[in-house]
Amino acid sequence: MSSWGCQSGHWYTFDCSTTPGTTFSEPITLNVYHPPTTTTYPKPGGLIESVTRTFSIPYRPSANNTHCTGANLGKWYDSSSGTCFNGLAVNITFHLHRHVALPGSVVFGIAYNTSNFGYHPYGVTACSTSSGGCG
Repeated sequence: MSSWGCQSGHWYTFDCSTTPGTTFSEPITLNVYHPPTTTTYPKPGGLIESVTRTFSIPYRPSANNTHCTGANLGKWYDSSSGTCFNGLAVNITFHLHRHVALPGSVVFGIAYNTSNFGYHPYGVTACSTSSGGCG
């Protein structure tokens, strides 16, 4: 996952502010499918497993307008790499049910909702109009 959410402010207004360690909850679904049955118009085969888990996703760090200037204005600064970033890479892990036997090859998809996209977009909510926006 790449978290662009700010506790207050926005990445696109260059005033993102986040208290280190703060998170938001996000339900995310992993769908695992059989491989395609044709190469003419490949699409996933039948669904093998679907798992939804609610993750605690960290907000991205605050903007560092000292190290991140010019085209990088508003990004956060990673001192270990000396690089400015908009999003914060976050690993997430799913556990499949023990009884699921997977074939040698699978197709998988990750699904979650946002304000405007996903299976069931949230639409305009309180976080859509708050200073921090949505995670």
